[in-house]
Amino acid sequence: MLFDTLAKSVIDQQRGLSESNTAMTRSFEKLIDPAIESQLRTHAACADAFEEEDRMNSQKCPHK
Repeated sequence: MLFDTLAKSVIDQQRGLSESNTAMTRSFEKLIDPAIESQLRTHAACADAFEEEDRMNSQKCPHK
């Protein structure tokens, strides 16, 4: 009986930790994904700006 109670307690603790870890992981994903998405948008904007600058420079310089 004591062993059954102890085993159930340990199983419940593990289940609780697993649920807690899952919730924490989801929280981190919600924080990280927007940050990464923002960085990618920033890098894409920079790439577009550099391409536009290169295009403008090639139009100005007759030697390219």
